[in-house]
Amino acid sequence: ALVVCPMNQASSQDVEAIVDWIYGTLGWDLDHVIPFGAISENGRDLANLDGRSELAHRLMLTNVLRLAGAILRQKRNRHIDTRPAQIMLPLSDNHGIFGGDGLYGESKAARETLLNRWHAEDW
Repeated sequence: ALVVCPMNQASSQDVEAIVDWIYGTLGWDLDHVIPFGAISENGRDLANLDGRSELAHRLMLTNVLRLAGAILRQKRNRHIDTRPAQIMLPLSDNHGIFGGDGLYGESKAARETLLNRWHAEDW
């Protein structure tokens, strides 16, 4: 079944709460996750990074890591060792080549490190 749930991906409380709700209240186990939250940062260059840039970075990177960690904790707590969740990461070839888009490129480039960390850490 496909279930679409609203949440504020920039909120660490929402990230933890939705995973707790899925595993606790619903009693489900996640098979696939597509964290596709983003906000525009048009017009923000190196001299104009602001709170919106930090919010976007938290939304597109930091809380995606938190989401993966929360799912991993739930699976470990329930001894679900043979059903990993597949987290599809929307990536981008924009690694700062467009300019004027705040921390978008940095957020997307940093997501690629997850591909390496998956092999380097005990997930």
